[in-house]
Amino acid sequence: MLVTAGGRSKAHGASPPQGLVFTPLVNDYHLIVTRRVTITFSQARQDMTMDEPVDVETTSSRKQYETTRSPARVLQIIYELATSANGLSLSRLAALTHLPKTSLLTLLRSLEAANYVVNVSGAYRLGSETYAIATAILAKERFLPSARPSLQALFAETGETVQLGILAQDEELAETIEIIETRKAVRFSLSVGLRRPLHSSSIGKLLLAYQPAQWTERYLQRKPLEVFTPQTISTVPELMDELSRIRDAGVSISHESMFEGMSGISAPIWNQAGHMLAGVSVTGPTYRLRPLESGLCDLVKHAGEEISRKLGYKGSYPSKLQNADDVDGDAAHAEKTQAIG
Repeated sequence: MLVTAGGRSKAHGASPPQGLVFTPLVNDYHLIVTRRVTITFSQARQDMTMDEPVDVETTSSRKQYETTRSPARVLQIIYELATSANGLSLSRLAALTHLPKTSLLTLLRSLEAANYVVNVSGAYRLGSETYAIATAILAKERFLPSARPSLQALFAETGETVQLGILAQDEELAETIEIIETRKAVRFSLSVGLRRPLHSSSIGKLLLAYQPAQWTERYLQRKPLEVFTPQTISTVPELMDELSRIRDAGVSISHESMFEGMSGISAPIWNQAGHMLAGVSVTGPTYRLRPLESGLCDLVKHAGEEISRKLGYKGSYPSKLQNADDVDGDAAHAEKTQAIG
């Protein structure tokens, strides 16, 4: 059996005992990579005639079905515009998507209002917000290959689970984007896509420590400091002191602040522009990590610096500087979309 991030055992459907449990592993390590999903758009169309008797229940079901299909229709529109060299007229886009013009126009107006689509002389094209999404995806795909060799080296040196974490898209949670999981019997099982509050883990506190001061202030006004264990930081003054210590040391340490018995040590990663964009961490049982804390800190910081240099970072490592405050307009938008590149 193994302890998952949710605190339940995966074996036999039973709850695990307090603390750690065991699981045998065969492979040297498990490398969990970001999954790629290919979306195939259905071009089937349902024809409805007004001559048929109207059934209230059937009509309600159809409306609900149409509503749930809207996200897929939006992606279909984006796909058709992405594969068109010179944009598409409403009639041509309706023919390609097999959507009624009235329904299509409603979706296009919503996309246009948010700048995901623009209309230039009657031809619909992709807007800047759609390109921003594409840029962020491509940047992430470039980042992970640069980081994986350093993650594998850190895993080989420590034998513990290593991971990369970034601010989630809503910028209010720490999200795991890459993991190499330990083969040791006693372990905590994490997964790609796991999200945690910023104040309650080593990688979360690290990400929070380097955010602009105004951003951190707004974040703390919005988010209560939820207590998960007796070791969780629960007051703003205590958290601010911890963030200052992290910047001074260039490393974030957390012992049992999210899950009892689990510890983590994290170091920052900077890009070419000097933007702190991610963290690399070692995670494992407290009884294994605490006695080796000093040496693990050095190893994690070495991995963080190595990845930073690969991304073109030229400054001193670790840096005590927080990320620059966002500015209004296109400059802020460009920083967000290029931060990982």
